[in-house]
Amino acid sequence: MGSGGRWTPSRSPSPGSTWAWVGESAAGKTVTALSIMGLVESSGRITGGRIVFQGRDLLQLQPDEMREVRGSQVPWSSRSP
Repeated sequence: MGSGGRWTPSRSPSPGSTWAWVGESAAGKTVTALSIMGLVESSGRITGGRIVFQGRDLLQLQPDEMREVRGSQVPWSSRSP
């Protein structure tokens, strides 16, 4: 996490690569993933930047478009369902 609870990645994954978050318990991995997927509760928000997946900024997608991405293009693996 950066200052003020903001997380800023230090680099972007290369096209075709796989990127995973690993870290200590309660480090914010799940909240980060939920935010990217548009599933964070209403009290949370993304305040800037872009999240680009396959050339599309996920923050600009309509809800039905984001459901399609979540349902068929972005895998999710949770330790505790």
